[in-house]
Amino acid sequence: MPKLVFTILFCLLISINIYSQQSAVPFTVEIEEFSRINSPTLQSYANAEMDGKWLMIGGRTNGLHNFPSPPNGTAFPTQFSNKTIYVYDPVNDLVWSRSIYLDLPFSITEQLRSTNMQSYQDGNTLYLIGGYGKDSALSTSERDSFVTFPNLTAININGLMNAVINNSSLLPFVRTIVDTNMAVTGGELKRIGDIYYLVVGHKFTGQYGFTTGGFQTGLQKYTDQIRKFNIIDDGTNLSIANFQAITNPDILHRRDLNVVNVLNASKEPELRIYGGVFTANNLTWNNPVNISTTAVTQDNNFSQRFSHYSCPTVSMYDSVYNRMSTVFFGGISLYSFDTVTNTAFIDTSCGGPCVPFVNTISVITKYADGSYKDSVLQVRFPENRIMGSEARFFADLTVPKYPNGVVNLNELSGRTFVGYIFGGIDATAQGSDNPFTKQLRNVYKRGRVGSSTSASSRIYKVYITQNVVSVQNIGNHIPDNYSLSQNYPNPFNPSTKIGFEIPKHENVRIEIYDVLGKNIHTLLNETLNPGQYEVTWNAEKIPSGVYYYS
Repeated sequence: MPKLVFTILFCLLISINIYSQQSAVPFTVEIEEFSRINSPTLQSYANAEMDGKWLMIGGRTNGLHNFPSPPNGTAFPTQFSNKTIYVYDPVNDLVWSRSIYLDLPFSITEQLRSTNMQSYQDGNTLYLIGGYGKDSALSTSERDSFVTFPNLTAININGLMNAVINNSSLLPFVRTIVDTNMAVTGGELKRIGDIYYLVVGHKFTGQYGFTTGGFQTGLQKYTDQIRKFNIIDDGTNLSIANFQAITNPDILHRRDLNVVNVLNASKEPELRIYGGVFTANNLTWNNPVNISTTAVTQDNNFSQRFSHYSCPTVSMYDSVYNRMSTVFFGGISLYSFDTVTNTAFIDTSCGGPCVPFVNTISVITKYADGSYKDSVLQVRFPENRIMGSEARFFADLTVPKYPNGVVNLNELSGRTFVGYIFGGIDATAQGSDNPFTKQLRNVYKRGRVGSSTSASSRIYKVYITQNVVSVQNIGNHIPDNYSLSQNYPNPFNPSTKIGFEIPKHENVRIEIYDVLGKNIHTLLNETLNPGQYEVTWNAEKIPSGVYYYS
């Protein structure tokens, strides 16, 4: 039979007044610990995933930096650099490992044990760029042998995983080239289309520490750039082409940050920088930067409060309201959050902004009109642990996503497992003294500083539930005609109920319009049996105003 267009043939326009504020979070987040025994202990590592298994390379097995007491110590001591390639099956709690020194030359191994490499997985290939660590091949002083590696390395993921599992040579599955433009650490590697973006970061040479006078011993140079290029890779030959750099120290003088995939108001893929350290005043960067294929612009009308340091993120797009949301899990923040008074505050117990580790899980949403809102969720890491910094997110590959990896929020059905958080820095044991504060207070003393943190082997599952419309059958009577009732209450804040009746088994669609006649929301689009129904519209997601429904 021909489809009945309910919204046209049976249309009743009813004016409704809505008095509410925008709520930026049209979903709920849950996080639960996934207790495992054999997971490695790592932070700041590079990772890939394939066939339910994780590949982990480099990073560190201790906590924050291990800042030394000069003159005879060094941060990032080599005994804690990860010299093992791990393959891990989280479901079955199985781990395989192989030392990088069994098969690989120094020209490859030294980068593969470094920290804060930039990485990107393209199908079966994991690209690694830069990273900071000790180069044992150098015959110079201890200080000068710490470098940022000028390498682009390509890993055959499936081949390397099988080599680790079968305890065979890693060499056939690792290729590397040297390019000084790749000497970056603390940035992120992303891609839009076929163009790679090496986003900000710095080049550090020498010991990451302080002299007895409090001066930094190594040489740090921020890139102040977004470096764009193509990677030419036929599986044997590896090279970089079409290199160009966008330089802007006013907005790109950053490192140790989050760069996330997003969709803009036209649903085109872009990148967005959130957070990063340090400004000229040794504070966090708070204004996000949008990166498209044609422009790099900073949003100066929004100031980020939470999770400025590298941490796990999940980005979701709501196509109904054209809203882009990113969830941030813990890390290091300019602001802390008081759960008793429900207020954000800057910790100044160290004499200035302390930038502490936090357990806050927050969301930043960007609306179609370009405005932002940040929200703190009630959920925290289990046992109130202070986690997230330098951890990694392993996405569930079956979750509906856009081509650039952004989760399609409107296609989630019920409570959805979206992925795992693994590893990172566990700052729970820091007590009342923030590790950064402790580090600064002890630069003149002997002994390790910041040792109240540790690398983590903990795994957490993350679930997302979209807030959906509830439709209730409120009567057994089968009506003779279609009808749409006046909503109640009216006016309302923030929700109202709309009743309707249908005499046949049909697809029913209820649309919401603004005063200009623009369709702003499809409230209902379902096939229902004959009967009397009531649907609830929660309008806290939209601005106050007068709206119509049909």
